[in-house]
Amino acid sequence: MLAIHAPDEGMSISVTERQDFQRCQRMWQFGSPNMLALEPKQVAPALYVGAGVHFGLAAQPAGYDPIEMARLWCDEQERKYAEAYKEWTGVSPSNAEWVEFQESRLLVIKLLTHYFEHYGPDPVKPYTFEAAEITFKCPIPGTNGFLVGTIDGILSRGQELWLKENKTYSQKPNEEDLQDDDQQLGYMWAARQLFGVTCVGILYDGLMKRVPQPPRVLKDGSVSVAVDQYTTPKLYRDTLAEQGLKPTDKPKGSTTFDTYQEFIDLLEQRMKQPVNNFFARFRFRRSAAEIDSFGEQLPILYDRMLYAKQNPETIIPNFRWEGCWDCNYRDLCRLTQRKEDVEYTMEQYYRSSPGYTTRWALEGDRLTLNGLDDLRTFYNNIKDEPYRALLGEGKEQTT
Repeated sequence: MLAIHAPDEGMSISVTERQDFQRCQRMWQFGSPNMLALEPKQVAPALYVGAGVHFGLAAQPAGYDPIEMARLWCDEQERKYAEAYKEWTGVSPSNAEWVEFQESRLLVIKLLTHYFEHYGPDPVKPYTFEAAEITFKCPIPGTNGFLVGTIDGILSRGQELWLKENKTYSQKPNEEDLQDDDQQLGYMWAARQLFGVTCVGILYDGLMKRVPQPPRVLKDGSVSVAVDQYTTPKLYRDTLAEQGLKPTDKPKGSTTFDTYQEFIDLLEQRMKQPVNNFFARFRFRRSAAEIDSFGEQLPILYDRMLYAKQNPETIIPNFRWEGCWDCNYRDLCRLTQRKEDVEYTMEQYYRSSPGYTTRWALEGDRLTLNGLDDLRTFYNNIKDEPYRALLGEGKEQTT
């Protein structure tokens, strides 16, 4: 059948959706708000961790207590989780499922608490926050479409502006790989288009989904100096005190450390590293030419996505050699490939997502800022909205 290219009625695509399309068109077809827009009927509680941490991190530059805001956010997600679960199953979550949700909630709070203990009340120093958590809808030149997304932060240092990217992860990131990530370029391009400012690079601010644990206490009452422990200098000192030991004491049986203080010094040196057991912070520049290339290629990719939407019979899967272990639609893809009944699985385990329902704080077809002063004014006018919604109308800031 001859494929056609109908008129462009305009799609809103996110930076992540672009990447999904390039990775596997069938995965994009199942999940994209522009296509089937499928999502699991019940989202695993663990998936809330990243969103909760993002919310707390954005609250701090807006002038709110990040821990308190994260708690309120988790309260709201708990209510939504219970409603969605009952809608799907007809009953309330079991005790075991509530435990899983509460563990995720506790992890959010502990991650944020440790973050601010580690970096302090001014966590981006020597940078200065100019804006945080800006949702945008930016016209794609030469099309009727838009690029949408959320910029985690815009920072200044001297005369330079930097884009901040917050991430939670389970496996330590590789700095070399991050420098090839065009998701960052997408946000830098949007910032230039909408804010009238050019960011010179990225401050990657990562949090491992792991919280510090007290060091192991051995049977003889001494404290372990094994280097594989996920602990901190403070926890180690506290544990020594609890065991009636001093940093100047010698660890029993150790041939590596003459005193506990030597091990504490090692822990302190580890925590000072940009990548340690709990945090990863990288800074790297992206050139204006790279941003230009992103902008030049974006309409081309948009056109290909529009063509696939209008001609879904041309969509084919991309089975990677390393497997599709991280795809949310493997079951649907297998059924489709085997020409089996995919509709039943869709109806039983998936629902239609609401799509891009965010109220875009900055829409390029309605408003474009003209430089840093405009951005500061704009951010100051909108920064309270998500937190006042949780606190209730008329309540004051918590700082």
